[in-house]
Amino acid sequence: MEIDVSLLLYDEYNCPVFVMNDYHAKNFMALFMALQPIAFQRNWGAIKLRFSDELVRDVNVWSRRLLDHLQDNVKTIKAPFEVQAFVKSGDKSAYDFRRLRTTRKLRESDIKPLADYLDGAATSENCCERVLREDGLNRYFMHYWDHIENIASDNNPARITEVKQPLYYAAGFSPPPGSDLNAAGINFDDFGCLLNNLEEKIKGISDPLLYIGKALSTAALHDEDASLASLNLLISGSNKAWIVYSGAFVFDLLEYLKTVPLNLADKSCSNALHHKTFITNPDCMPPSFHVPYQKILQRPGEFVLTFYCSAHQVSNLGDNLAVARNLADENWVPFGLYSQVSEGCTCIALRAAQEADATPHPPCPASLKGVAECSVAAWTSFAGI
Repeated sequence: MEIDVSLLLYDEYNCPVFVMNDYHAKNFMALFMALQPIAFQRNWGAIKLRFSDELVRDVNVWSRRLLDHLQDNVKTIKAPFEVQAFVKSGDKSAYDFRRLRTTRKLRESDIKPLADYLDGAATSENCCERVLREDGLNRYFMHYWDHIENIASDNNPARITEVKQPLYYAAGFSPPPGSDLNAAGINFDDFGCLLNNLEEKIKGISDPLLYIGKALSTAALHDEDASLASLNLLISGSNKAWIVYSGAFVFDLLEYLKTVPLNLADKSCSNALHHKTFITNPDCMPPSFHVPYQKILQRPGEFVLTFYCSAHQVSNLGDNLAVARNLADENWVPFGLYSQVSEGCTCIALRAAQEADATPHPPCPASLKGVAECSVAAWTSFAGI
């Protein structure tokens, strides 16, 4: 598939946007492969995708049907809510990030039921959406960082009771049986990509996960497992705000993080982004920081496609529901083979043993490396080597 670069649009925040028609949706992997070189040439870590006007109505009908299905099956859904805590580092360019388990009592008393999330999404405007509407995306980020600074602790909390002002987040859950995840031809259950070669399904990687956001809840800075690409569709509710760093500069980003006065030892790990234990504020980076980054506003009905090796973090402006999973073509193989992530990380397991209250991100499944190794011949042929 060839793409006329002149057809790429830019939204009001200078984020590249590609508008998909029916042909693009039904040939999504071909579209992905065509967008990759454009993104790498321009140092984009991500791009937004929208449906053309003729597909928007179909997608709206699909999303309403999915929400109804989730409502009907709400008692069968196990959404792993977390308490999120932030720790001051002495430098406002980064904060330590903690994900703590919730107790049964907290689940019942302090967290809105899942049904309320689904039923009440986008019914009222909160402070985040109001700031965005009145002053734009940059002012929202200022509002977000001011809030993080106010609620951040001076020391790493070991228990939920030590958190100043907890934020709750549903970190991802499997769709209930019978969920239709085919959005106008883009089928999250089957992209027809390289990950179909996996012998077993892996949640969030080859199988999609649903995510429930709450105002100011955050997905910490990370790259995808084994440096894969990812596709995130905001189904309904409030907007999401992304900070995405170009994958071509990921090692420069890691080197910079080693200089920030973060409290955690994770920053010295060669696979630090996989820990998901810090967030960054690029507006407070020193002039010497030269890693290209994007600020992206994702509205309901829009996709964010992140490319190989890109590092990203996400905050939610209110209650919302999204679906996401990974994808890859043969071009991913060299990234997967040499990714620090696919080699595993011993200090994640060590930290889990030391901190019983923490919820560590699991190491990347070894089977992903097997996919990469098995696909070397296909990649070699594809690259013409």
